[in-house]
Amino acid sequence: MAIRRFCPLIAVAGIPLLVAIWRPIGIRGADPRVDASRELGKLRLETAQKAFDEGMRGFLLGEETTEVIHRWSLNVLDSQLYLAATEHERTLAFSDHRARMKNLKESLDKDLKEHLEGCRTTLDLLAIDYYDQEARCLVSPSKSLSRKP
Repeated sequence: MAIRRFCPLIAVAGIPLLVAIWRPIGIRGADPRVDASRELGKLRLETAQKAFDEGMRGFLLGEETTEVIHRWSLNVLDSQLYLAATEHERTLAFSDHRARMKNLKESLDKDLKEHLEGCRTTLDLLAIDYYDQEARCLVSPSKSLSRKP
């Protein structure tokens, strides 16, 4: 019915006018599902961050492994990427993950300097090196992919 009302306008002004008029008619306001999804995403990020912080505390006490910390850091990253609306926010999310892995590596190095070698396994040492390198690759994929002969 609405198209019949706009038929004279189409004949006179063409399709662009119809589109310009029709679009505002179709907008009924923000989709509540988008707002709910964003709120759930924020809660997910908050929970992942709390779990990561708790895991780091356990790691510093020797109760958690590097794998647990890495997994929760990836969960935080995933939640940040879900909420990221711009490329800049995505870049910041990857940089935050890199900072968390760098902090983890520094914590492990500090443990070793304080002669707490018995608290960490060789796998922890290798894993944190891998996680740190992985985080570097995520922050700057173009640099990590270019190999020198």
